[in-house]
Amino acid sequence: MSSLVIGTLYGQMSFMCLLILGVICIRILRADDRTFKKYHFAAVGIVTAAAVIADYFWSLGFYGIMSMEQQTLDIINVIYFILIALLSFHWFLYSEAEQNSVFMRLKSGRIVCAVSQIAVFVMMAAVLFLNWSDIKYLFIAETIISFMPAGYSCIRAFRKSFRAEHYEERNNYRRIASFTLLPVALIIIQFFTPMIPSFVCGITLSYMMVYSNKQKSMISKDALTGINNRESFDKYISAKVKNISDHSKLYLIMLDIDKFKDINKKYSPLEGDKAIQATAYALKELAAEYDFYVARYDADDFVAVVETTSDNMVGLIRKKIIEHAKNAGIKMNMQCSLSVTIGIAEYKGQDIPGWLNETYMALENAKVTKAGIEEAQDDIERLLTEYENTSSDKAGLDVTGLDERIFPVFSEASQKMYIYVTNMETDVTRWSKNAVEFLALDSEYDLATGDRWKSRIHPDDIVGYQKEIDAVYAGKKRTFSLTYRIKDRNGSYVSCTGHGQIIKGDGERPDLFAGTIVNHGIADKVDSVTNLWNMDAFNLCLDEYIFRYEAAAILLIGISKYGHINDTYGYTLGNEVLKNFGAELLHLVGGELKVFRVDGAKFAFVMARTSQEEMEELYRKVKRIAESGIDLGAGKVQLRLAAGAAMVTNYSGKSDIIKNSATYALDTSKHERHGELVFFDSAVNDNDLKKLEQIAEIHRSVIAGCQGFFLCYQPIVSVETGRIVGAEALIRWKNEKYGLVPPDSFIPWLEEDPCIYTLGNWIIENALIAAKRFKKVIPEFFINVNIAATQLENTAFRTDVLDMVKRLDFPKEDLWIELTERCKDLDHDFLKREISFFKEHGIQIALDDYGTGSASLSLALELPVGEIKIDRSFTKDVMADELKQAIVESILVFTGRIKMRSCIEGIETHEMAEYLKKFGPMYYQGYAYSKPIEEDAFMTLIEEQARAHMPQ
Repeated sequence: MSSLVIGTLYGQMSFMCLLILGVICIRILRADDRTFKKYHFAAVGIVTAAAVIADYFWSLGFYGIMSMEQQTLDIINVIYFILIALLSFHWFLYSEAEQNSVFMRLKSGRIVCAVSQIAVFVMMAAVLFLNWSDIKYLFIAETIISFMPAGYSCIRAFRKSFRAEHYEERNNYRRIASFTLLPVALIIIQFFTPMIPSFVCGITLSYMMVYSNKQKSMISKDALTGINNRESFDKYISAKVKNISDHSKLYLIMLDIDKFKDINKKYSPLEGDKAIQATAYALKELAAEYDFYVARYDADDFVAVVETTSDNMVGLIRKKIIEHAKNAGIKMNMQCSLSVTIGIAEYKGQDIPGWLNETYMALENAKVTKAGIEEAQDDIERLLTEYENTSSDKAGLDVTGLDERIFPVFSEASQKMYIYVTNMETDVTRWSKNAVEFLALDSEYDLATGDRWKSRIHPDDIVGYQKEIDAVYAGKKRTFSLTYRIKDRNGSYVSCTGHGQIIKGDGERPDLFAGTIVNHGIADKVDSVTNLWNMDAFNLCLDEYIFRYEAAAILLIGISKYGHINDTYGYTLGNEVLKNFGAELLHLVGGELKVFRVDGAKFAFVMARTSQEEMEELYRKVKRIAESGIDLGAGKVQLRLAAGAAMVTNYSGKSDIIKNSATYALDTSKHERHGELVFFDSAVNDNDLKKLEQIAEIHRSVIAGCQGFFLCYQPIVSVETGRIVGAEALIRWKNEKYGLVPPDSFIPWLEEDPCIYTLGNWIIENALIAAKRFKKVIPEFFINVNIAATQLENTAFRTDVLDMVKRLDFPKEDLWIELTERCKDLDHDFLKREISFFKEHGIQIALDDYGTGSASLSLALELPVGEIKIDRSFTKDVMADELKQAIVESILVFTGRIKMRSCIEGIETHEMAEYLKKFGPMYYQGYAYSKPIEEDAFMTLIEEQARAHMPQ
């Protein structure tokens, strides 16, 4: 091969190596991350680059491409060998540092290593100047000898990677082992192919590997604790479930630092960091001993993956984690005691999100149980301070230990917490006064409590209850903690959590069983589907914060496209999703945090004195629950969420303004931010603020007697005759400041507000008054009126509608109530009852916007509606769209066969009307006949029609 070709090849490869080294060095020097000793690392890169340049110039002279004297070549070789000595020395230092070697802490050790390396190169340089004839062997020998310390260190790293105590670092150690292997292997290759600069390519690639290893370590390791991070865990767990042994079990352990927020607030974030580091240290220590994987999962959450053939191993590890965490906190001189709560779930072939969710729920249940036990113990301690040896006679009962001196503390109990104390010898129980009222007891003292209490417990819960009580009375357990359902004074079952503990007597005083029962719902403030607090309770909660001028925050969460779940599974299973999701949300509640079902598929959290970061963390937890899947029959369904939040500080306004702010942020999240949590302050701009001002003004207008509101009427036309036979009443609002405001700008907001009931009734009454006037021209005239979900939910709505029809003497059969989109998200059984009621009284119900959102054929089959109105989205371009034609035809065939009325909305032209006529609709509505017009204009329109069809 010619010298020119060889030189070109050397030049290209050397340039490539220099380019790689330069890019890496620049990135290191510009990096903000301080985990690199970046100037040292960049210096190694510069030395490597210098070795590449020296090798290139030596090759130019060696192959005769550039004329050089022998002395010059010898000098270049000496420089080259010195650079190689420096590189091998740095390779050795890096390998030792990555292994946390004792050598790195001994200055003398580093000096001895450096001197020995320099001595090797001095000897080699001396031999070189003695004109040793074969430079190749000298080059290979010098390189191998110089890399021997680094090679030895890398071999040790490779051996360490197979030891249990280095389990966490095994991959890192194996990468270190390859750093020396690569350049030494390539120098041997260069011996056989001298025209290729294999060695300099090898040291460049090794440098790249060092850099890459650091980057991977930074990506996969948590910066604060040094253990694996969430990304590393996700990759590990995905691979692990595919390779689990047939003879072993796989457990996921999730742990959370107790009262972590309190640690940060009370002692400072530095103390919080200490708690995280101590927990991580405890996990690393145990992982080395028992050979399992650990990672930091979230802020103060950690995970461990244990593969074992022993059923007892995971229990042992759980116990050890709690002990080691406490000891680690002491070693780090924490100002508070460190404790953790643990949840465990076994892998049984489920998908990974489902497994994670099971573990997370186990953790949350453990938290609730621990918090409940602590709360119950606090209450019992209060009782103990009041307990004295006093006896009295109450209605012939032995009430020893239950006298008035112990019960003043009961007066402090909240309305939802019932306190009791049972004399275990006499089986007499004394209840707090609120419990007497809730349970409809004859008095505060109750005889033979055990048997009578069991008769109140739900049959499905009695076995679990009896098991817990038996364990306490048998002395196997000192405390009792269980969630179960009990029958209230009205015979309805209410979910409660009971906590109890035995208070041992001293021989003179009897043993007592004392405890609390927390009522999770009050009948008139609890949603019937989810058992969460309802909208009334939500409004009351906000009003209380406003009244007290306390800072609070609302997190409003909506299930995106919930209507599709109803369409796919039906309303019964749709309600099951809401119920199960509500149950999951209830696990997150604690302290001053409350959760409500506010409307349809929307839920709200309210918390006092909270930060934006805490609300974001809460939303992340809710999203994890939703993404992991909610139980639905034998399977699960994943939910997509959107969320808006409003922070309220010393607010003195109205609760509806706060709700509107959170709703606005939720809509922004749903339609513009792909479900990202949006805070109201960051969501609004000038135009949005103007819209909110408009909404506030509209709200005031409703309160002031619906000022500025008026109705417009859009004709409904008979397909058979082409004549107007009815109309839909549509609300409009206008004032001097804002002019005419489109209904789409305020109706969605008003539907969330209690004032919609007042406005809705105003609409119905004025529509009926106008319809009576229209009937004078068209005797068979009917009127359609839209109603909001809030109206339908109001218990007075039935009576109010019937009273209006009777008072105005309007024919009931000519009033059609249209269910809007949000009505269709109401409880299916409730909807069926309400529709049946109106139908029995002669008032018909129509499904508006059919084919979109929650509307479906199954909905029409299940609900006793009288009319379907096909949405305008199906009529747009229908003459050219065969798919839309097929959908419209199928809907009309369905309505025709069950003799249900049908109306097609959005008829824009008479050509469209004529085209759709072949599918068999009964009525048309659209701009082809008239846009919505005010009452007088509509009257003129139908009078003109009447005149046009008068017999000549």
